[in-house]
Amino acid sequence: MRKNDYTIFASDTTDNRSLMFCVFGSRMNEIAEPLHFKLRYVPPYNDFSGIALFRYACAYKPFRDDPVRARNVIIDLSEWREHADEEYLEHFFAYLHDYDGYHYFTYVFDLGSKDNRFAKAINMLAALYLGKGEVIENKLGNDDGLLSEYIGMVYGVCENTSAKLAKLFNGSERFSGLTAIDGIMSDLVESTKQLDIALDRAEPKQLTALLHAKCPDCKLLLFFGEKLLLWQHEPAESIDKDHITIGEVA
Repeated sequence: MRKNDYTIFASDTTDNRSLMFCVFGSRMNEIAEPLHFKLRYVPPYNDFSGIALFRYACAYKPFRDDPVRARNVIIDLSEWREHADEEYLEHFFAYLHDYDGYHYFTYVFDLGSKDNRFAKAINMLAALYLGKGEVIENKLGNDDGLLSEYIGMVYGVCENTSAKLAKLFNGSERFSGLTAIDGIMSDLVESTKQLDIALDRAEPKQLTALLHAKCPDCKLLLFFGEKLLLWQHEPAESIDKDHITIGEVA
């Protein structure tokens, strides 16, 4: 029987776009687009259809899917945080061990939590059924350079402004998690798009002025308005081109 490598990703976000970046970085370009599957929690003694749904979601679809057999599949286990020892979850992992479909999967388990106890329980299940693997944590909240690169890549923000935003977010206990950051940045992108503000060219001082003039209700100003005003009085900063790369995030 074929065993597959796996990665367990402990993070406070279940945003798969963020997850792919954090785990794989630029390596995502080397293989086909990952598949995504959320394993819904089902209480004991209820009908468990998780295996059938996984098989359907991950089946190869001719003329639509790339004819690539080696693929990543990202499996969201966030609903099982308080149920990691239940039988249905072990049945699912046993099925993954016996999976005999078209693809040669490498599994990424998204925990949607940094709960060490949950991560340990999933790691024990995965090690039992899937062979070698590792547990990694989201490190973007601990490194301004990584978070800056993430903001620039995912949201198309220019380099100097991405760096300033990364320091802003990481300096805030309330808004340092990726879920909160993604909410603020998604709102910023939507607000600026409607007003033709080009985030890929807006330097910190310019962005601050434009937001106050045209987007006074955006979330970034709502939560960080006073600190953004300070950007107007700071000297322009240059970015060190040799800072850490996205490939080192995992």
